[in-house]
Amino acid sequence: MEQLNESKIKEMFDLFDADGGGSIDVGELTHALVNLGISDTKDEIDRLVAQIDADGSGEIEYEEFVEVMHQLMSQRDSAAEMYKAFNYFSDGKERITQADLRKISIDIGDEQLEEFLREMLIVADGDGDGVVTFQDFRQMMDTCIANERAGIDNPRKVIHEANIRDGLHL
Repeated sequence: MEQLNESKIKEMFDLFDADGGGSIDVGELTHALVNLGISDTKDEIDRLVAQIDADGSGEIEYEEFVEVMHQLMSQRDSAAEMYKAFNYFSDGKERITQADLRKISIDIGDEQLEEFLREMLIVADGDGDGVVTFQDFRQMMDTCIANERAGIDNPRKVIHEANIRDGLHL
């Protein structure tokens, strides 16, 4: 079972710690757990929040976050998580479109230019039909994991590798 490295955990923590105060508000964490597909029932979320907020402060400190992320990673079901993530991106449909990517970028507060969203769709669209199916999504996630292991984590490198895959040697 692959574990998250410390830099990825820190990156996630910083993303959730919107105000940069060094802790995550329980409400923000709940929202993140739902949006990431980690938890989808109130009981499950309440249990996780109680587990994460060990000191009962109502704030999740970095050390608490690290501990629970390691626990979650050791318990995860990759196929189920991938399907939940796909459903989140596709809004429950059988494919992800550029409009879906636009909505997600707005929802997470990271609004992107249409050109960038189009590039994302092209990179993820393994069969070139203009949409991302679950099969495309799964392949893209497997490629992301392989790229991370190979040190291909820069967006330019990812696009370059996708262009090579598609025979567009630029």
